[in-house]
Amino acid sequence: MNQLYTTPEAAKETGIPEGTIRAWLSRYPEAFISDVHLVIENGKKFWTEKGIELLQSRRATENATPLAANSDAVATEDVTDNAATSDAGQSLHDAMLNAFLGQVSREMAAAFCQQLPGRTLQEIHRMLHSPLQQERETVTQSLQEAMQLLPSPGKRNALPPAMGEAQ
Repeated sequence: MNQLYTTPEAAKETGIPEGTIRAWLSRYPEAFISDVHLVIENGKKFWTEKGIELLQSRRATENATPLAANSDAVATEDVTDNAATSDAGQSLHDAMLNAFLGQVSREMAAAFCQQLPGRTLQEIHRMLHSPLQQERETVTQSLQEAMQLLPSPGKRNALPPAMGEAQ
């Protein structure tokens, strides 16, 4: 299993004050995915390596927000309430959402590329063996066009040189 970090360890690892991490977690719970960014065991929260990466990616954004300026004071009620409704708080929320969307997009693109060849072959097989009416017409037309490119029995060099035998 990957290494897990307590919040104090995550703070040390990322250089982000512990109070800031706790404030982000309470203020933006939707930005942190359970069992991806953090794991809860026996009521204790542990950060995963992906969670540490997400926190580190927020460091650049946090420099422009009250979260960095107030460090551990961010955990206090009045700062939390003010920052949550401020433009800076919204900016942090947007940045975290963008980071999450970027990660999900990369993972989906990788999965798409891995599954595309197999799915394409399955779809071609289905179209050839159980086509819908429109697909039947498309397949029929494609096969007819392909047949026209083949040489007639008496015309050995009917194909263009790039498709025929070497001359």
